[in-house]
Amino acid sequence: QSDKLFTDDMSDLFCKEDGGFLILSDESALVTECSFDGEVQSYLELETGVNGLESRIPQAEGLCLDDKGNLYIVSEPNILYIYSSEK
Repeated sequence: QSDKLFTDDMSDLFCKEDGGFLILSDESALVTECSFDGEVQSYLELETGVNGLESRIPQAEGLCLDDKGNLYIVSEPNILYIYSSEK
C-alpha cells in the first residue's frame, strides 16, 4: 500500500516489538509508523525547522527504537540523532 505512505524511497525498516513497523525515507525526510496491515499510524518529519531540527538530516540511512521509546536515526557522514520519548 505504498500509495498511503507518501515516501519516495525506503532507507530502513524497523519492526517494533509491540507490533507494526517504522519506515525511514531519506528522500522524503520522513519516518512513517505503520501497522502490519499497512495502516499509517503517525509521521515524524525530518525537515529543517521541524521537530527540533536546525537543518535537514543530510542522508538518513538507519533507525531503531529502544525499549524506552527513544528513536535513533543514523545519517551520513557519521551523525546520530536521538528523539527521546515523552512518556
